[in-house]
Amino acid sequence: MAAKGVVDFLRPGVLIITPAIATTSSSRRRHARISGSKNIAGIVLTNDILPDPRLLELLAQTTIPVIGTEESFTIASKIHDMT
Repeated sequence: MAAKGVVDFLRPGVLIITPAIATTSSSRRRHARISGSKNIAGIVLTNDILPDPRLLELLAQTTIPVIGTEESFTIASKIHDMT
């Protein structure tokens, strides 16, 4: 799912597990929505893919924890098993 679409599905406490996060010209508007009322629990970036540097800058301005991992499905499965 594109970053534009995922924002509409966020709920408080959600953990985003994704292989990549894209950024567009409207990323600042989404940043305000993501860091504001949605209260994201965190972001797990998989497959060792880093987001665009502009998005990294936006994330650094939030309190959202972000972690990277080489794994993809395995990490999602491990996190699922923790709940």
